[in-house]
Amino acid sequence: MAKKNFSGGLGKLLQSTTENAEQEEVQEANEAVEPTKFPERRTTFVIREDYLDKISAIAYWDRTLLKDQINAALSAYIEEYEKKNGEIKVAPPKRK
Repeated sequence: MAKKNFSGGLGKLLQSTTENAEQEEVQEANEAVEPTKFPERRTTFVIREDYLDKISAIAYWDRTLLKDQINAALSAYIEEYEKKNGEIKVAPPKRK
């Protein structure tokens, strides 16, 4: 009885399906990344836990990123502040 070669068939089918799915995920990930208009900087904040829970929930239900929700909130706050107090003058950088 001859030994059967299963290198084609099901194995080949599953491999191509997996490769196609991975390629689609990469394409979707690349499409989801929008170029930012402004430079971004990583930083750390201390925030009330209930505020973080609520803004995280808003981001979840709106299907957006937490950072986008925080940026929107900060933008609205800065806009309102500048309406009342005039344009904000950015502090000069600290000397090292």
